[in-house]
Formats: sequence, structure tokens, C-alpha cells
Amino acid sequence: MKWWKNVFLASVLVGCSRYYTFDRYYDEQNWQQAKEILENISEKNTDAYRLRLYRITFRLALAGDSQVLERLKLLLEKEDPRFRGYQEFGRLYLSFVNALQSGDFENVLGLKEPFSRFPEEFQPYAAQIFGIAHLMKNEAEEARKYLQKSYMMEPMQDTLYFLGQAHLMCGSEQDAVATWKQVIAAKPGGKLEAMSYFQLGELEYNKGNFSQALEWYFAAVNLYPESEIFVDKIAFCYQKMKNKKLSEKFRKIALRINQDYATAWFYLNFN
Repeated sequence: MKWWKNVFLASVLVGCSRYYTFDRYYDEQNWQQAKEILENISEKNTDAYRLRLYRITFRLALAGDSQVLERLKLLLEKEDPRFRGYQEFGRLYLSFVNALQSGDFENVLGLKEPFSRFPEEFQPYAAQIFGIAHLMKNEAEEARKYLQKSYMMEPMQDTLYFLGQAHLMCGSEQDAVATWKQVIAAKPGGKLEAMSYFQLGELEYNKGNFSQALEWYFAAVNLYPESEIFVDKIAFCYQKMKNKKLSEKFRKIALRINQDYATAWFYLNFN
């Protein structure tokens, strides 16, 4: 009666094959495919499964999937000494999400030490979170320290963007400009690259260099045309340059993006 051994062996091999497939998709940063593979594994009470569940849940959350937040909360309901570091990072991430809504980053910064307790894979994200939290509290030097630490561990372009803001808050405009230009050179596209152009435009606008500011603002709008703020800054440049026709044109474009945009309404009615 060795048939049951063959069945057991087959089930083990299937499980191992699925974990191998999960790991391959995970390493390729194909988070959705990895998630689907994991969901199809029937034996969910093993350490191998739990470890991968933590990792893919974090990855989906960090990629902007808000639907996984409830799953993350469920993962953290019960203390699990085997995965304490992962639970610590999960709590940090949820605290950060809550702080972005409330504006209170004290709880986030209260979770900094010991930093080594976070899993090595997610330490760059923990450092990034602490850097942004300090940035939101106008604690520029601490923000710069953690953002530099994050970037040294894993060179992420969004970390670099926030590092540019920290440089500027520290009074290092030259470093800020170099950092945002480094983001632009990497061509991440989308809102991140657009925001880097926008920040360069803001620097020129504040110096009264409106023609140069326009170039940066237009570059931002070309990458991310959904922002009424980007478009409205073009209107402000034309307003400063005494070009009423173009100023009104771009304010109307801003209102087409967001019909409730109060700044555009104010200046159109004022004029």
C-alpha cells in the first residue's frame, strides 16, 4: 500500500513547484501574477506560505494597491513571533498610511528604533518612510539622513525626489537641483518625473525667471496633464509676463481638469 506515499509526494512536488513559480514572478516584480499563484496554494498553514504572504502583501501595498490594506490588517491581528520583523514593518506601513490622512507623524517616528528589526528586504522602505515623516514635520536634516540611507540601500527614484526636497529645506538648492535632474535623467515617467520638472519650475518662478519656469512647467504638463496645479502655474507665468490671453487660456484648461479649482475661478473672475 504505497499509493498514499505517491499521492503525498506528488502533493509536495506540486506545492514546491508553485512556490518556485511564485518566487520567479516575485523576483521579476510581477506582483499580481505572484499573488495569483499564492492564492491557488491549498496548504496555507505553513511558514513557507506565511512568509510569502507577508512579502507579496507588502509589495502590493507599496505599489499602491489600497485594496490589500484590509488583508494587511488581518495579518497583524495576532502576534506571530516567527514573523515579528514582518509584523513590525506592517504596523509601520499602516501607521504611515494613517499619518498621511491625519497629518500626525509622531506615531510613525516613534517606531524608528531598533531599525534592524525590520526585514532586510524592506529596510529601504522603512528608511524612506521615516525620511518622509521627518520631511512632513519640517525636520530637514533628519529627513535627509534617512532618505540618503534609503537610497544607499536601494536606489529608488521616488526616494531621490524626496531627497531633493530635503536638500532644498536644508538650504542646499544646488544639491536639490542636481537631485531632481538625476530623477529626470532616469526617465521614470508619470507623476514622479513631472513633479521633478515642476520643482525646477518653482525655483525659477520664485526667482522671477518666468520664461525658464515655463519650460519646466510645460515639461511637467506633457508628462502628467491631469494636474490642474501644473497647468495653473503656466497661467501664473503668463500673468507675470503680462500675457492676459494665454493666462486666461490656461486657467480655463485647469478648470476643465478640475471644475472646482478655486484659484483658477478667482483669477478668471478677478480679471
